[in-house]
Amino acid sequence: MRWTRTRSRTSGSGLFASGTGNDLEDRQLLIASEASKSDSGPAAWKPTNHGFWCTYAKDYTHIKSVWKLTTTDEEQTALSSMLDTCTD
Repeated sequence: MRWTRTRSRTSGSGLFASGTGNDLEDRQLLIASEASKSDSGPAAWKPTNHGFWCTYAKDYTHIKSVWKLTTTDEEQTALSSMLDTCTD
């Protein structure tokens, strides 16, 4: 799925273009930006290791919160299913 320029401003695909991808203070942002998943969110891509779903979903929601980015209904559904795997 290709994101429009407008959607990228609010949903996060433009992290590097906006400078937020260069934030070296936030460890979660560094971890998430190293993934080899292109710019796909959790609705289109999930870690193949289901044991990592909880961590990935927590990190993803943390980044969205820090940068006040929107979350689509599809992302919310995918994140909810991944957060359901958390044991803590």
